Amino acid sequence: MSNTFKPAKIGITNLGGIDSRSAALEPGINILSGANATNRTSFLEALATGLGGSYSSVKSGEDAGSVIIQLGDEEYTREVTDKGANSVVSGDGYVDDVTDIAPFAWLFMDNDIRQAMRNLDTSGLADLAMLPVDKAAIEARERELVNQKQSLDEQIQEAKQKQDQEVLAQEELTSLEDRKAELEEKIAQKQEEIEAADDESSDQDERSKRLDTLSSDRKSLRGDLDDLEGKIERAKSRIESLEESRESTIADLEDARSAFGNLDVDPDAAEEQRREIQTRAERLNDTVSAIDSVVSFNREMLQDDQSALRERLAGSEGESDVQDITQQLSQGEIQEDASVNCWTCGSETSVADIEDQIRALSEQREALSEEADQLLDRASQLLDDAQRYRELEGEITRLENQKEDLKTQIEEKQSDIEEWKEERENTQQQIADLTEEIDELQSEIQEEDDEEDKIVSLKLERKDLEGDLSSVVKQIELEKEKLKEAEEAKENEEELEEKRESVQEELTSVREKISDLEEEVVERFNSHMEDLIDILDYGNLSRVYIDRKQETQRGTSETKFDLQIVRETADGSVVRDDLSNLSESEREVVAIAFALAGYLTHDISERMPFILFDSVEMIDGERLKRLLDYFEEDSEYIVAALLKEDADIVSGESTNTVAFDESALAD
Repeated sequence: MSNTFKPAKIGITNLGGIDSRSAALEPGINILSGANATNRTSFLEALATGLGGSYSSVKSGEDAGSVIIQLGDEEYTREVTDKGANSVVSGDGYVDDVTDIAPFAWLFMDNDIRQAMRNLDTSGLADLAMLPVDKAAIEARERELVNQKQSLDEQIQEAKQKQDQEVLAQEELTSLEDRKAELEEKIAQKQEEIEAADDESSDQDERSKRLDTLSSDRKSLRGDLDDLEGKIERAKSRIESLEESRESTIADLEDARSAFGNLDVDPDAAEEQRREIQTRAERLNDTVSAIDSVVSFNREMLQDDQSALRERLAGSEGESDVQDITQQLSQGEIQEDASVNCWTCGSETSVADIEDQIRALSEQREALSEEADQLLDRASQLLDDAQRYRELEGEITRLENQKEDLKTQIEEKQSDIEEWKEERENTQQQIADLTEEIDELQSEIQEEDDEEDKIVSLKLERKDLEGDLSSVVKQIELEKEKLKEAEEAKENEEELEEKRESVQEELTSVREKISDLEEEVVERFNSHMEDLIDILDYGNLSRVYIDRKQETQRGTSETKFDLQIVRETADGSVVRDDLSNLSESEREVVAIAFALAGYLTHDISERMPFILFDSVEMIDGERLKRLLDYFEEDSEYIVAALLKEDADIVSGESTNTVAFDESALAD
């Protein structure tokens, strides 16, 4: 990295073990050289605190301390105040938040990544690796889209139910139209009869007027009664639709419960068993690989048996014996019972015995390989069972909620029907009362002249027919409204389907975006890890990389980053290993490499010009030199606390060395 910064001036007072100390850090590599317990760590922690962290504590016996960092024309001052059990840091650092910087840029002993590796806890590896990546907004959008999709599904289902009523409504409308035409024809006939009788009768008397009034009132009540009947019928139709939906839901729920009951699986136990089986399968595969190496080695030795025999015959007595056997070798006449020196134990054995041993190993290898495949199949089945368990569990909960919701809707409609029935009974009673009065009036009218009786009777019949016609017209309007709702539901369903498809596409895109971000981070991590492992050049540590996996727990898909370690064996073959099998120093090296890979992957140098190293004694001086030289191009200031012997190796012409000796204890 080009030297865009000037020397950084650091001033520290009453922090850690330091009374007062100042130093100038040059752009490039800066070495804090000295023995242990010379306040090098206190210096680094104070520097990290000044940059924006909270690492320093106040020196014992003091109330407060401070650190000042001067970068060119900019100066950053932070104060640390002793508050008993805690220290409070105030002032502005180089950055406001170091949450996603510290794990990758400040490699102290208590670094989160180093602690995780040291404690063999890699469960949070994905969260650490993705720390600088902002996934919160994307995941919030994902949840929002899932809710939208569920709402659209419910609206589509409701639209389909309305469409199911279309055929019934059309049939009822046709019947009502026929009834309307029939009533209109009868009314017209009655009107003709009334007009004919009017020519021969006198004007309507008071009784006729009263009869008209009563008939009009009864007609109005019948209209009200028809309205109530319409409400009741529509409510019954809605209840039938809801009952069908509820029965369908109950059937689905029973199916889900049956399937759930048939699952003899504890998902947590199944997952634990799957991991154990996976481990056993990996161990068997390791054994198979070892057998393959032994078989290949023995076959290569047998193919080279002629050379081996010549070497053995070098000790034979007499030149003629050598010539005879050499002739047999050249003519391919060495038999299976020929003897050779065993290259494993050194004793004399026959070629046939060695080939028998190779065959036995091959048979054992096939048996182990078959067993490993069976174990992997069982592990896959266990994973499928656990996933099915959680899917059914979620489906049962959803169906139970839906069943209860439908039950509530049915009860509400039934309550409405009871209320309307009571109102209908009251209306029917009023109609009966009017009818009784009308009948009484008609009896009186019967005593009048026959023509008037005839006219009144005809008008009553006409009124009744008109009342029936009015009722039919209202019912026709209701059925037309149902057809209109069904048509609107059909159009609405198409629109809802389009919206649902759009939401599903965006949901898929959002999920793919999260996956793409994770894949990109893994790819960059692995590339940088490979470079760093090559630079460190530990002979038996061939490769360290992240393996991204998707796991489903409790119906939710989660990403897991598995740390994979590949070793190179003495015979040159490579085998996978586990973090727990590494020594403490090897785990520290892997952790440092992982953190530095994150530093490069997330371009931390663009936000933090300092990279700090502490407690790196497990890496020898030559490797440290290569590592620091490598990062000189990616970080403006590299500050490493090293023992003097390592500092001497790392130091060069461009290296700035800050000495920390015993006198530093009294700074």
